[in-house]
Amino acid sequence: MVTIETRPGDTGHQLVLAISAFAITSGAVILAPYVIGFIVEHAPSAALGYSPGFMFVGITVCVLGVIGSLMRNPEKAKARAEQLTAERAAREAR
Repeated sequence: MVTIETRPGDTGHQLVLAISAFAITSGAVILAPYVIGFIVEHAPSAALGYSPGFMFVGITVCVLGVIGSLMRNPEKAKARAEQLTAERAAREAR
């Protein structure tokens, strides 16, 4: 489960960027079995389809994984998590 908390002052751009980074990284994993199945199915034989299939899927997963990782900002996420923790502690202390 993925939870993204937003505040009234947050822009929609921040939410879209967080969801996009997650979707790109996850999309690589979701598409891999379909793509390799498609390549193997359309090859002259299964043995001739697996080699380019694994190569293509491996490259795709790497490229999309790097793109997803570049879209993340760990320093900002850490600061936001610390802020939310402090806000929650302040609410519970009341």
